[in-house]
Amino acid sequence: MNKATLKFNNGNGALLCSGCRVILKEMLAVDENSELEEQYCDECINTNLSEQEWIELITEKCAQYNGGKHQRVGQAYMNALFKVNKRLYEIISGTNNDCFYDDDKIINFIRFCNK
Repeated sequence: MNKATLKFNNGNGALLCSGCRVILKEMLAVDENSELEEQYCDECINTNLSEQEWIELITEKCAQYNGGKHQRVGQAYMNALFKVNKRLYEIISGTNNDCFYDDDKIINFIRFCNK
């Protein structure tokens, strides 16, 4: 699990959205070593794919995977997501839900896209 992003400015802490990095909350005192779970703004929480986007994602993933491009399944999912929903791709990229380099994270990817 990724931890929340904390930034400091003039000694004050700010909790950032783990997706888009907007400030969620400004805090007067924060321990720099705090281990908070990922935090998301309302826009990033509403990241589930529509039924049509799921169909497009699976269709595109199959085309990528079976198209002779020698991609692993996780790579094919991430590349397909980039074509189907670039905003969601950018939110997922580089997190524990990003399965591009690790097929074991495919379940995280699917759960995140389906929440």
